Amino acid sequence: MDQGTQQVTVKHGAIPGLMPAMTMVYDVEDANQMKRLWPDDHIQAELVVQSGKAELQNITVQGK
Repeated sequence: MDQGTQQVTVKHGAIPGLMPAMTMVYDVEDANQMKRLWPDDHIQAELVVQSGKAELQNITVQGK
């Protein structure tokens, strides 16, 4: 997590038709959502890809 750049590093499973399982840095749309995240949180989020940019929206913490 990097509050300054508003980015999180996420290890995720494959996203069919888009990418294989990997660890990747994503931008977070809402700075307020960053405040609720902690390292090792398990999250669910919407991945929005526009103009070659990927960002996470509607993040919810599912557990540790």
